[in-house]
Amino acid sequence: MLSDEQLVAITWIRPGRLVYSRAVEASSVLASNLWELKVDDTSGSPRSKPRRLTDWSGFLVFGLSATADAKQLAFLRGTYYQPIFVADLADNGNRLVNPHRFTQDQYINMQVGWTPDSQEVFFTSDRGGTYGIYRQGLNASVPQTVNASLSMDVGVAHLSPDASWILFNAAPHKLMRTNPSQIYRLAADGGSAQLLLEAKEIHNLTCSGRIANKCVYGSPTEDKRELIITAFDPIAGKGKELLRIPTEPDVGYGWMLSPDGSQIAFQNEHGNPNKIQFVPIDGSKTRSVELKGSFLSCTSIDWAPDSKSLFVGTEASDGATLLHVDLKGNARPIWQQPHNGPVGGSPSPDGRHIAIGATGFNKNVWLIDNF
Repeated sequence: MLSDEQLVAITWIRPGRLVYSRAVEASSVLASNLWELKVDDTSGSPRSKPRRLTDWSGFLVFGLSATADAKQLAFLRGTYYQPIFVADLADNGNRLVNPHRFTQDQYINMQVGWTPDSQEVFFTSDRGGTYGIYRQGLNASVPQTVNASLSMDVGVAHLSPDASWILFNAAPHKLMRTNPSQIYRLAADGGSAQLLLEAKEIHNLTCSGRIANKCVYGSPTEDKRELIITAFDPIAGKGKELLRIPTEPDVGYGWMLSPDGSQIAFQNEHGNPNKIQFVPIDGSKTRSVELKGSFLSCTSIDWAPDSKSLFVGTEASDGATLLHVDLKGNARPIWQQPHNGPVGGSPSPDGRHIAIGATGFNKNVWLIDNF
């Protein structure tokens, strides 16, 4: 009936008329408009080309519902954004002090890392119409652009071990749902991005600290039953395959290399969100721990700078929580939000601060008459 990567929500108005919400391409915020498609009410085949019904901007339209007489359409109108908070860490990472809003806007912002002096945060943002890379000082209110290409959306980004490069995968703009297959490098001070290497479906990339001096990326096998971890160099490019981690097809997972370069913390986001596996880089035996608590999913995982604990984002029925987890699986909640959505924590190199990625949503119910 319909194939559209920008599809947000859909509903039948009456037999033969389909109304759906379609995302606005190249918008600086997540936004959508209503469209309709006339179809054959017997076969479901399209009888015409899709037609746009509204010319709105600045908000998403979802949760569509029509009355039985097809005269009224109800929907949720909302704005979704991902702010970044910053807080001081206390009690060896088990408590936050002075948490406060760091980004003061309603864009999709995702923390990348810190400058070596722990005074500035790198993050990606869609504020320029595409996902670019920005930096902002702890006492600043306005970010500086590091790189924002009009033709490319940045996916996962990470600092090189010596923090002189920002390494990231990316996809052509308007094709963000395409799995990125290229890794770029960009000077931390800004400039033009340079293609470093190409591989198939680069889902994640991460680097250790300066002393261990390791960078790796992950790609799934063809049958999605293994994650291949491959080394690479910020200057020379692709290296050798290091190990393979068993995975389940169609189940999300998250992982991160420890700052000391010795092991990978691996987690099924939905298959078993309470289980964290520690996979040694040298190929020795994998160790698993169970998180205490009940979670629907896990949304992020990151290491403390001393490689002795983790910061894990989780979702439950009553909202989302950022946990501080030791290597035995003992978890302590340090940040909570009352609604679901991804949360994550990136500690500063000196271990004194943490950048927290959160989510926000403003929404109201609207009604259109004589639709």
